[in-house]
Amino acid sequence: MRKSEKKQKYKIMKGFYRKSHRFKEQLLLFAAMVMFMALPFTTKAQNGSASAPFPIRTAQQLTSLAQRINAGGTFYFNPADSMYYTSNGSGYVSIPNGGESQNFKLVADINLNAGDMASYDGVLPSGATAWIVLGNSDTHPFDGVLDGDYHTIGGMYVKQDVANVGFIGITGNHAKIRNLGIIRSYVSGNNTCGGLIGTALHAEVENCFFAGTVEANGTSAAAGTIVGGLIGEASTATMVSHCSTNAMVSGKSQVGGLVGRTVGAGDPCTFTNCYSSSTVYGQLSYTGGAIGEDRHSGTVISGLYYDSQMVSIPSGVAPASTSMRGTSMTTSAMTDGTWAPAGFTAQTGGIYPVITGFNPATNPAIYLTLLPIFLPAGSSLSNLTAVSSVTLGGQPGGVTWTLTEGVGTVTHSAPYTLTMDGQSYVVLQASHNGANRSYVFRFDKTPLLGSAENPFTIDNRAQLNLFRDGINTGLPFKYKHFTIPALG
Repeated sequence: MRKSEKKQKYKIMKGFYRKSHRFKEQLLLFAAMVMFMALPFTTKAQNGSASAPFPIRTAQQLTSLAQRINAGGTFYFNPADSMYYTSNGSGYVSIPNGGESQNFKLVADINLNAGDMASYDGVLPSGATAWIVLGNSDTHPFDGVLDGDYHTIGGMYVKQDVANVGFIGITGNHAKIRNLGIIRSYVSGNNTCGGLIGTALHAEVENCFFAGTVEANGTSAAAGTIVGGLIGEASTATMVSHCSTNAMVSGKSQVGGLVGRTVGAGDPCTFTNCYSSSTVYGQLSYTGGAIGEDRHSGTVISGLYYDSQMVSIPSGVAPASTSMRGTSMTTSAMTDGTWAPAGFTAQTGGIYPVITGFNPATNPAIYLTLLPIFLPAGSSLSNLTAVSSVTLGGQPGGVTWTLTEGVGTVTHSAPYTLTMDGQSYVVLQASHNGANRSYVFRFDKTPLLGSAENPFTIDNRAQLNLFRDGINTGLPFKYKHFTIPALG
């Protein structure tokens, strides 16, 4: 081989080697990047600060936080799996009792259960899991900062015969809850119940909403009292801003669409630009569209609104002056596409305003939380009869309404209407782009026949035989209640 050819071949081999070497370097760099991306995303050391909050992505992570808060004492965050533990480990981060002043942040929507838990029957569906309540006592309150980052928690089911029931039971003096929606959820307790918080003590609540069912009942003297769509009791300088509810709220007294009762010795609560479109049912006095009972004469209100047509004042009971806090509005005025409090965005198509930051156009589940039910002009739940017709919200073709419980007829031509047939209680299901939500609708205090409060009565042997035959032939008795007196 000639010398010139050898030299040329050497140059080619050298160039190939260099290119190959660079390719190997690039390949190794790419592999390192892939491995890095596969690791838990911890670009900053997650230490609970405002700039590096503890992330919550799954129901398991949220539940582990509640378990540690409820147990009390110092606990630990593991960055490798974003779970919380009672014992320390390598790389774990220490968290003080109650999560005091620590920052927690949702980084995804979380479903505690599939489907809609907002059932009047209050029966936990097979395969579902009950929420254990975050901060379940005054000795173990939640005292941290929870930022939902405009995500939602769906399918929460809570039923406990105790006080202080909600997603959060009790807050501490440092608690802040913001940018969080709770949907398709059911909350039931003895007293002091709220969709978001049972008792808010010196808390800050901002840009939050609840859609579902909140009710209180039980056997104690206080049972059925202090019930709110968002907060049961707001106490001692609690500040609530840019929040809303679209729920069914029911109890005996101190029942409010947003807050059941406000209290505070010298430190009034503050409500700024909030509204309630909840259906509110109280059996005694202190039933209010926004606040059930305002016990603090200094409560500061700057923009508090409620749908007065959705409030059922007990027959023969005059509403207490402390219940009528806020501005009364009609359903039509609140859903005309032009009205919205500061911090909310008005919506076209006859639905309630949405908290700015949440997007009903891209999230069907949020859209369903804004649907109204239009009563006849001049009527409210206080005087609506069980043979009336009501108009159901949602743009024609955008929502499907189905009557799932009770007696009546739903028409699906615009506008959607529900015509009742003498029964005081119905359950409607609204469906939109694959999402579903139940609306529980009542006209008086009589529970649905077949519920725990008003069970079917089997009075004789002939009815007992019919009951037996019904079971054997597969009649839909699921979740229904029956009582059998002595038949002799």
